[in-house]
Amino acid sequence: MVKKRVLILIIFVFVFSFIPIGTKDRPTVALVLSGGGARGLAHIPVIEEIERFGIPIDMVLGTSMGALVGGLYAAGYSPSDMRNLIEQTDLIGALAIATVPPLYTPLHVFQKNRENLFSFEFDKGGLGSTPSLIGDQQVLNILNNALSKIAYIDDFDRLEIPFRCIGTDIISGQRLIFSQGSLVSAIRGSISIPVLFSPYPIGKHYVVDGGLVDNMPIALAKEMGADIVIAVDVNAVDYEVDAESVNSITSLLNQLIVVLTKNTITNQTQLADLIIEPPLFGQTVLDFHKASEILQVGEAAVESYQEQLKTIAAVFEQLDALDVKDPNRQGTYFALDDVYIATVSHKALDVNITEFDLKPFNSFIGYPFNDLQKETITAMFDKIRERERYATLTFAYTDAIQSVDGKIWGNLEVQTRAFEKRRSEVAAGVYGSTSLIFAKGNQAKLDFIGDLKVRYSLYSVVDWSVEVANEDAFSVFTAVSKRFAKKWVGGVEVGYVSGGIHPTNLRSSFRGVAFRDRAFISCISIKWDNQDTTLIKLKSNLDYVSFGNPDLTINKKGFIPSFSIEALYSTLTYGFFPQEGLRGDFLASGELTKQFDYRLAAQFLIAIPISNNDTISFKVNGSSATATLQRSSSYYDYGGVRGIATYSTTTLVDQMVLLGFDYYHFFKKKPLAVVLYSSFKGGFKGDIVSDCVVETTALPFSNLKSYDLSAAVALGLSFATTDLLMGVALDNNLKVALFIEVL
Repeated sequence: MVKKRVLILIIFVFVFSFIPIGTKDRPTVALVLSGGGARGLAHIPVIEEIERFGIPIDMVLGTSMGALVGGLYAAGYSPSDMRNLIEQTDLIGALAIATVPPLYTPLHVFQKNRENLFSFEFDKGGLGSTPSLIGDQQVLNILNNALSKIAYIDDFDRLEIPFRCIGTDIISGQRLIFSQGSLVSAIRGSISIPVLFSPYPIGKHYVVDGGLVDNMPIALAKEMGADIVIAVDVNAVDYEVDAESVNSITSLLNQLIVVLTKNTITNQTQLADLIIEPPLFGQTVLDFHKASEILQVGEAAVESYQEQLKTIAAVFEQLDALDVKDPNRQGTYFALDDVYIATVSHKALDVNITEFDLKPFNSFIGYPFNDLQKETITAMFDKIRERERYATLTFAYTDAIQSVDGKIWGNLEVQTRAFEKRRSEVAAGVYGSTSLIFAKGNQAKLDFIGDLKVRYSLYSVVDWSVEVANEDAFSVFTAVSKRFAKKWVGGVEVGYVSGGIHPTNLRSSFRGVAFRDRAFISCISIKWDNQDTTLIKLKSNLDYVSFGNPDLTINKKGFIPSFSIEALYSTLTYGFFPQEGLRGDFLASGELTKQFDYRLAAQFLIAIPISNNDTISFKVNGSSATATLQRSSSYYDYGGVRGIATYSTTTLVDQMVLLGFDYYHFFKKKPLAVVLYSSFKGGFKGDIVSDCVVETTALPFSNLKSYDLSAAVALGLSFATTDLLMGVALDNNLKVALFIEVL
């Protein structure tokens, strides 16, 4: 087949050699790039070699990854520019993102844990709230930032090189040829590998990977008038495989994609004048971590096509039409001016979004859409997406006009996409800590605390939930709530608790004997929140508690009527590693037992970024309590990394004042954050109520008896809703702690 194509090319050269220069236009050349996932990066070295031979490219056609590489090239990127973009982009991080952000952590005063294990939704319409495994937010951020200078071009024939890409309508199975509209949207639709990426809405179509219908559009190039077609097929090595080649899930998925796309190519190959097939035997469609390796294979592969490329170049040499380019040049795209923003608007890409606050985006009006503005809007998109759980926030540039001074002015159209929420949801969290504490003159103490929580919720006219947890005690709670007047929520909750409730009966106390305490909880509440930063809650409880320890001769059981007010303001993302923002918590409650008991607690935390990779934070906490019927929930955690790390995480005190300074250095932020954590804290404490039964004083902060100073250093990992911290701490009493905490 290759020899036959070379013969045709030689005849082509021979015929053109007898045509006088100027009596016929030179032949039109089309570059056709196949889909192939990560393998498509091999298209870049092929383009480099075509440019070195001086073969002019008059049109570019691509599918899937071929659409991405081809779209960048048509927009004015040089091969070197594309290599730089790959080097500067975290390709793995761009794909390691959920279709929608992890479940937004509701606002809770003095929050101790979260649902970090999983969360999925379901109803009679199906399981899961999204039709894909991978989110597209980072992919769209990359494309938007890379192509913003030509965002106003809505006719692909007006790009530096005319361009076409292929998509598939997942509803009808129709082949879609994108020749106009948003270049970013066209590329995003074409790369939508089913299941991995969600179908992308473009006009009336829901678009998935074009490889399902035309993975290498050679015939389309001929229809557009191409005389010479140079095609690159990065999947050719998989057209003939054996059973041993599909012995894993990833290899099977790779072969499934190849099989689905192969049949769209075979009937077109004879129309191409040259098909370059890089031998990508050891690289699959998902091997984005092998980007440099794939580029090297492409470089080596094109060397074996020198004669064919030389033959094609001879056609243009005869016509004095060679167009030799330096692949290492900076492309013409970067010589373009930034576009300007005249107005902003909002467009929902689906029917599930009715309101969107554009006020924060008005600050872009009147300014060029330069790198600083793009960085700002990307950060805004990420924050809003996480908070509101959008699937996608992106933008289009519409209604462009050119002013008399040559500037392009247009409308920044913020586009949002959200998937419909299912009626039922199941979520779970696993959290806890392990610490090994060495104290001078004492035996080393090992603490292990592992907790589990599972929740089921049904969302309807009223919301109903059941929560089961195994912490120091086993507990079952059920709650009914109703949101009204947008920001007001009323609720009723009842629950049963069995296990360690008294502060001396916790698993961390290691007394050797565990007694079964019991409690019945009932609560009515009303709260105001904006589901974002602010919470104010009024709550009234009537609880009954019974302690199992026979040594408790008084205050062993009884009813506990109580009332409380809680307030919270936070702009921080919940977790061990805050990057920017502040948080304030306040709690005041009273219990009416044999005497009036109280809880007072206030905390303030601020995190300040001092560089792109460094953050410092300051924390102040003051807490005081009395309790006649003493429950662990009546008191305060003094230990762990959020307190004095040389104490175990369930060290409970009746009074404390904590001051803290933390430093975070982020080696990497996404998709897996790697953090060096350093902490310096000082604390004043009252009685350690988890060690022995004590009579707590009635006056706030009048029982502060001793102080501690501690320093800790740790390595932290953070992914989605799970944080892990491993480190060592030392205090002024020469206690040393090795600790691991999961949140």
